[in-house]
Amino acid sequence: MPNELSSDNLKQHDEESQLNAPSNQSETQETELDVHVCAVCENLCFSNIQCSTCAQYIHELCSKGNISDTITCHLCSNEEVIRNERRHASDSMTKQAVRMRNLSERVLTEVDVGANVLVAIPHVDRGKGDPRNLMAVVTGKEEHGYKLGIKDGILRGLYTRNQFELSDSNFIAIHCVNYDNEISFRKAVSKVSLCDGQGYTKCGCSASDTCNGDHTMCD
Repeated sequence: MPNELSSDNLKQHDEESQLNAPSNQSETQETELDVHVCAVCENLCFSNIQCSTCAQYIHELCSKGNISDTITCHLCSNEEVIRNERRHASDSMTKQAVRMRNLSERVLTEVDVGANVLVAIPHVDRGKGDPRNLMAVVTGKEEHGYKLGIKDGILRGLYTRNQFELSDSNFIAIHCVNYDNEISFRKAVSKVSLCDGQGYTKCGCSASDTCNGDHTMCD
């Protein structure tokens, strides 16, 4: 009888161990399996796939590339695309500027020092009886433009090639320019104008006072 009981107890113990074996195995699997949050969709991620750039865990659907190749997430891939597009845009703008400059140099040829040019006079600087263009002479050439002058002085600032046209005749010699005097463009227009240029002169005298000058500004 004791032997029979012991054998029955052993059988029962074996059956219980076999029943508990799957549950113990599932518990070990759950402890070994790590749960992460996907860096792209922010959902739970049970895979061990990591992005090669940011080292974050991601789903297989949220990744780009093959398992054998470098795996990157959609966020890092989009950032790389944006960086490449910005670099290509900067290069394209530089190439476009070079093309525009080459086209401008073919259409607008360089002007030598001493040549007479015609500068268009804006409406705000031109009186009703003034000419449409100002005759000037090229007195110097610099990297960013040309220096122009008239007999009364040097025009202030630099002028690019598209701001004037080459004159057919030379009416102003370069040695006739007053290099000691620098004047504005409106002042230069008034110097060559027959009507004293744009605007009019007005004194500040009141009606009861007598003007000190003849149609001039009072001191």
